[in-house]
Amino acid sequence: MAYCEGCFSKQRKIDTLTEEVSRLKAKLKYEERRDEEGYFGSSTPSSKIPVKASSVEENQRKRGGAKPGQPGHGRYCFDQSQADHVVDVGSEVGEECPDCGGILEDKGADSRSVIDIPPLKAQKILYLLPKRYCSHCRKTFKPRPQGVLPRSLYGNQLVATAAAMHYLHGIPLGRICEQMGIGLGSLIEILHRMARLFANVPGD
Repeated sequence: MAYCEGCFSKQRKIDTLTEEVSRLKAKLKYEERRDEEGYFGSSTPSSKIPVKASSVEENQRKRGGAKPGQPGHGRYCFDQSQADHVVDVGSEVGEECPDCGGILEDKGADSRSVIDIPPLKAQKILYLLPKRYCSHCRKTFKPRPQGVLPRSLYGNQLVATAAAMHYLHGIPLGRICEQMGIGLGSLIEILHRMARLFANVPGD
């Protein structure tokens, strides 16, 4: 059917308005469904559904959580008696105000609780081994330091940690050397000595 220019223009406007109404209806339906089921629709967890259909009207008016104004538990913190290490941080501004040059008053110190682990670094430990000599037997008795292999510069804890980092977690030897502060050649010799010690241990 042929339309005149005026009728054709009216029909185009009607089609545009019809599409706009359909789009708005779909959007309104989506908003209503989201208000009922939650932001993620049917995938919304039960705890996040604004109003559960199975709940009674009295429970629907309730709001969870603590009462307004009630103090919370706050962040976990501890005092000096519970701390493993206390760090005294020096002042960054000194005794004068950096803005006006006035004298600053001492207001004490605030404590800041932080839970962290120290960087993995090898420590130099000096063992003092008492020597006892028997003039009758002509023998010298000296204890061995615990946790150290004979004639080894490195303790068993360092050896076990390095082996676990490399063979269990796949950390490169170079990175282990950087973290522990030991040489690459020394670390390789440590691992070779361990291999010789456990060469006769049966596998799985």
